[in-house]
Amino acid sequence: MKNKIINDYFSTKYIACLSLLISVLLQVVLYFSSYFAVDLPSIPDNIQSKFHLDGFILNIINAFIFSFTLYLVCRGIQLKATSNKRRLIYTIIALELGVIVLGAILTILHPILLNTLHDGAPPFRMDISLLCYGFVRYTYIAIVVGCSWELFVLNYNKQKAILENEILVSKNHIARFEALKNQINPHFLFNSLNTLQSLIVNDKAKDYVQELSNVLRYTLQKDEIVSLKKEIQFANSYCDLMQIRYGENLSFNFDIDERMMNDEIIPLSIQILIENAIKHNVISDRQPLVVSITSDIENRRIVVCNKIQPKSEKSNGNGIGLANLSEQYKLKWNYEIEIYNDGVYFCVGVKLNKVKSNL
Repeated sequence: MKNKIINDYFSTKYIACLSLLISVLLQVVLYFSSYFAVDLPSIPDNIQSKFHLDGFILNIINAFIFSFTLYLVCRGIQLKATSNKRRLIYTIIALELGVIVLGAILTILHPILLNTLHDGAPPFRMDISLLCYGFVRYTYIAIVVGCSWELFVLNYNKQKAILENEILVSKNHIARFEALKNQINPHFLFNSLNTLQSLIVNDKAKDYVQELSNVLRYTLQKDEIVSLKKEIQFANSYCDLMQIRYGENLSFNFDIDERMMNDEIIPLSIQILIENAIKHNVISDRQPLVVSITSDIENRRIVVCNKIQPKSEKSNGNGIGLANLSEQYKLKWNYEIEIYNDGVYFCVGVKLNKVKSNL
């Protein structure tokens, strides 16, 4: 998901170039710091200058190969690691192996290539001091690459979290707007007023207006998450409105475990699922619709189910509400909503976020 949320092309290329640049500059400093300490009396002056130039170029090439290889390894670990702790451990191990294996290979190849390029150069002799020098040099580079990569990862995670939060807020506002629009569109108001008119005679108008007020008030709130208890209270108000409208042709069964009432849920989740059931199924005397809202404490989720009674004509926006709801849960808690359809019953499960105070 992280690859879909933000495009990290510029960031990764930038950090790669920065690591390579610092590594090359480090090689320049290390090379020139040892330039005047190197005594090559056996090499003529006309060959010695070219010998140093070629050595300098080889140092830069080695630094580039070493840095870029470590960068690719770190990037691969970042894409595959499932947690920051594992990523950090794998990165440290990769850097250490890079210094030991690749650093040793490049350290040995460096003088061999110089001897191959210059006939007048002294014969190559492998000793422990050469390997120690190479180990120190490539350790410096590994530290540069590792630190710069960690800075990138920290910045990446920070920007990713900020952007995910902005997207979540945007999706939440869209969901609220759609819910509000559904509640106050002319068709809804017309049906509500007609229902209200019929209730005035029976002196039930006060209760109906109260439930309508509760629904609109909840829809306009700005909380990003609410307790399940609060969401159930709103769902009851919404169901009361729908039940008054459809009469005995529509009924709701609530079976919620009290131990889950403090769990967190995204506002309007249950209402969206209930509305989806009402919108896409026939509700009539011959085919009354029963919508059940139950809790699954073992999996910490709310499940909304109804018997499938498809309309002859499909309603507009089929699946959009569920898709938006699913995306909100992925962004907020990385949860997946579960959809079950066996051709007879249609059920949707929404996982709750358990708070620490719950048992």
